[in-house]
Amino acid sequence: MKRKSYLLTLLVIALLTGCKQDSLVQPADRQTQLRAKLSNEVPCPYLDDRDCDSVPDNLDNCPDTPNADQSDHDNDGIGDVCDTNNGGPTTPPQLTGWVSAETYLNRYCAVTASMTYNCGLAKGISEVLNETKELFKNAVVYEPVLTFYKVSSTGSTDEKTTKEYCDTSNRGCYITYRSVANEIAMRQSKLYYLEGKLEYIDSLREHFPHLADYYEGYRIGCIQAYWFTEDSLTTFHL
Repeated sequence: MKRKSYLLTLLVIALLTGCKQDSLVQPADRQTQLRAKLSNEVPCPYLDDRDCDSVPDNLDNCPDTPNADQSDHDNDGIGDVCDTNNGGPTTPPQLTGWVSAETYLNRYCAVTASMTYNCGLAKGISEVLNETKELFKNAVVYEPVLTFYKVSSTGSTDEKTTKEYCDTSNRGCYITYRSVANEIAMRQSKLYYLEGKLEYIDSLREHFPHLADYYEGYRIGCIQAYWFTEDSLTTFHL
């Protein structure tokens, strides 16, 4: 009887010791299991696809909600799964001729789900112009001034002094801060932004070599928009 009691005591101690040891290594085991699980799963087709529905964010009509079919009942550019006002059609009017990068991106690339060189170029120009507004605005030592360039019917970019010209233009505008004091120095002072952007694009191109043309356009568009001159930006034809 004493022997049985002794063996039972040893068994309880062994179980308690095992649990204690397990609790010490469990977090590491969980990380190892998680890494193994992730490595065995099929990754998102694009790194810039935060809802992982196989549609890149710049083309996704619901970038935060998975909707691979991109259904859009009222044709307003917002997918049905995240459209809070799924009413009548609000399709923008037909537009042909020369347009800005942002207009081309929205009117052609997003509608056709194209990932061509030109769509990458338009994405790069549009993104950098939008992202650098605050960047250059805060470079007060260089006396930044918000400047507007309206895309004309011939594809040129005409400088305008007020925003109203852009508000009334279906073709779109290029808007950036220009320096009164020293344009080149202002842009050189924020060069870390462009370098980080290009490094990110290069990583995308490395992961998706079949989209090399698209990411090359994306890269060049970023460079064009960053080193902005009124005749350096590409206009696009619909």
